[in-house]
Amino acid sequence: MERTDLGYAVLFSMPVGVGVSMGVLRMVGGGLTNLLVVGAGAVAALVLFVLVVAILTTGSPDDERRAA
Repeated sequence: MERTDLGYAVLFSMPVGVGVSMGVLRMVGGGLTNLLVVGAGAVAALVLFVLVVAILTTGSPDDERRAA
């Protein structure tokens, strides 16, 4: 895996994590240090990060056809 792949994974996952945190913050209230707010954003970002990394490491069906 290249550094650019990890960069793309972070690029796509961080805005989602921040957005989920802001949505939970609006629902729950309190502050940004609330464990529920931070936890929900971190879990959402982590799940999307893992999905993007998995997609980038497995490649695409077109790559497999060209190799054969």
